[in-house]
Amino acid sequence: MKRISKKEIILDAALTLFNREGTSAMTTNHIARAAEVSPGNLYYHFRNKEEIIRELYERFCGEYASIWTTFLHGPFATKTVTDAVVAGFNMNAKYRFIALELGSLCHRDSVLMSRQREYGAVHFSLIRSAVDRMVAANVLATTSDGTLYDDVLHMLWLINQYWLPYMYLLADFPDDADVRRGVRLALRVIEPYFTDAYRQQVMKVDTTLFQEGHYL
Repeated sequence: MKRISKKEIILDAALTLFNREGTSAMTTNHIARAAEVSPGNLYYHFRNKEEIIRELYERFCGEYASIWTTFLHGPFATKTVTDAVVAGFNMNAKYRFIALELGSLCHRDSVLMSRQREYGAVHFSLIRSAVDRMVAANVLATTSDGTLYDDVLHMLWLINQYWLPYMYLLADFPDDADVRRGVRLALRVIEPYFTDAYRQQVMKVDTTLFQEGHYL
């Protein structure tokens, strides 16, 4: 069994607290207590709370990028598209404090803002490549309008990035059904551009996924 480092224990504890209480309410002392380490041990790994937030953001971005890297280089099957969409929503749920606070966090931390802009460009490029793969695989219909899929991608991006904050405005805590609804909306954006043969397959998988509950 792989031993978890003190640094990872601190990050995991911080993630739990940030998701539950928000970043503003939590101090390094709260995090140290939750991680069962001394404040001095925490400061050995992180100089302040901002560094912990940045490290969690880096971890989030790495895991998010892996979803689309797998999509681009892994085997392409009927569930590949829906699996990628579901994974993206689950990732936002796992790191929901980032989804909820990203704007304010970037406003307070210029380093995080810079990284967000870098990662945003990388992630959007990965998703754009994923669309190119779907067109090549005859999953998405070809189009002579080069801006069409970019517009679709921006709609998907907005739904993925801001669905959880939107739901938090309507409920104290989004539940599994709320996450499923976000996935469904994202698939509805793509649906008109599926080729006829693939649309039928995706909608079958879509229904199965909602019944099986592959969500956080």
